[in-house]
Amino acid sequence: MQISDMLAQYNRSSATGATATAPQQGVQQLVSAVREMTVGNVFEGTVNDIKNGTVTLGLANGQTVQARIAAGVQLAVGQAMFFQVKSNDGTTVEIRPYTNGNLNNPTLLKALDAAGIPAEPRMIDMVNSMMEEQMSIGRESLMDMARSISAYPDADIKSLVLMHKLDIPMSEEFIRQFENYVGILLGYQPEACDQRGICGIQNVVEADGSVYPCDFYMLDEYRLGNFNANQMEEINAKRKEIGFIERSLQLKESCKSCPYFTICRGGCQRNRDYDQVSGMYENYFCKSYEMFFDACLPKMKEMAETLKRR
Repeated sequence: MQISDMLAQYNRSSATGATATAPQQGVQQLVSAVREMTVGNVFEGTVNDIKNGTVTLGLANGQTVQARIAAGVQLAVGQAMFFQVKSNDGTTVEIRPYTNGNLNNPTLLKALDAAGIPAEPRMIDMVNSMMEEQMSIGRESLMDMARSISAYPDADIKSLVLMHKLDIPMSEEFIRQFENYVGILLGYQPEACDQRGICGIQNVVEADGSVYPCDFYMLDEYRLGNFNANQMEEINAKRKEIGFIERSLQLKESCKSCPYFTICRGGCQRNRDYDQVSGMYENYFCKSYEMFFDACLPKMKEMAETLKRR
């Protein structure tokens, strides 16, 4: 990766709106840009000199920069490698070698370079995940995937790559659902109530003070009271009276015996049909869930196992 490419990308996203370095400003602005880099940025350099814990690095454009070396790091003059910003207090930048083994993969680095994508940690992980999934790492494929990675900066790379491979549409809602399923496999409680298998205690309040147990059940028959007239004790008593939470536990035995029940949990109550014969409920998206988990669950389990080892 060229340091100029990385700094250009950084400058575009910088709050200062800094532009590219002018030739006559040379090292001064380049050093300033490096000092403004955020923790985690990766760049390439060659060790020109080491004195008193400070390293002078030669960059691909012929310029040099100085930074402090993280404690315990052993470097040698002439050594060329990737570095990552460990800390930055505004005046001093501390760096460490970037030891991601993927940087030793020439195929990965060439693919990023050919696509014009900087070799940043998330982009490196993106290409590695795509290669693991035996996906194309051609220029168009990488640029398409990189757009998704940039659009959802908080999402797990493996989740996005796998969703792309499985043709699952990208949206905050779908990513959230996908990652919650992985979390369930790891033993965590999903933060999305529609994936818990049981309704929780919520109070959705209308402008007039009317209270309802869920934003999907804002109907007169589910009205719990009004904050202008009722206390919380009365509202909770009404919730118990109509059996709102208890009803979400009434699932057919065929649902409970399904091999996917531990992760599906019957879905959201609003998507369930009532069976008058058994007096129980069944999700009317049941077959869709089966198809989804048939295709995705093995990979989700693989992701969960990978996360356990981190």
